[in-house]
Formats: sequence, C-alpha cells, structure tokens
Amino acid sequence: MRRSKLRGAAVLVDRIKRRHPDVYARYLRGEFSSVYAAAVEAGVMRPQLTVPRRPVGRLADALKRHLDDGEIAELADHLTE
Repeated sequence: MRRSKLRGAAVLVDRIKRRHPDVYARYLRGEFSSVYAAAVEAGVMRPQLTVPRRPVGRLADALKRHLDDGEIAELADHLTE
C-alpha cells in the first residue's frame, strides 16, 4: 500500500484538485474562505458543526442557528427514542 506524504489541508487540496477541478479553480481564485469550505462544496467532506456542551441553553441556541425546523424535529425524535 502506498502511503501519502500529504497531511491535513494538503490532502484535501489534492482530492479537490483531482476529483473536482472546477472547485479547485475557484479555490485558487480565492472564492472560498478555507480549504475546508472548498472541500464541503466539492463534496469531499461533510459539513461539521462544533457546539458548546454546557450550558444546555447555548447548545440549543447553536443548533437552532444551524438546523432548519425539519432537522430540529428529527433531532427531537431521536432524543426521545
């Protein structure tokens, strides 16, 4: 098995370049705020969310900012199972 010498952001840039040259061109033009944003746009990564664990009110506020009503309902269903 071949081991890549690329690490971190370099791995993402390499994947974007190979699999999504159109997104890579936009990345080079500075259309994305980060490699991560370009990777999400290209479908190389799924969007991630970091939220505070406590107090619970801050957790709820963060989730409300990032999830739509349907996703919140689905989350509530999972939490009450």
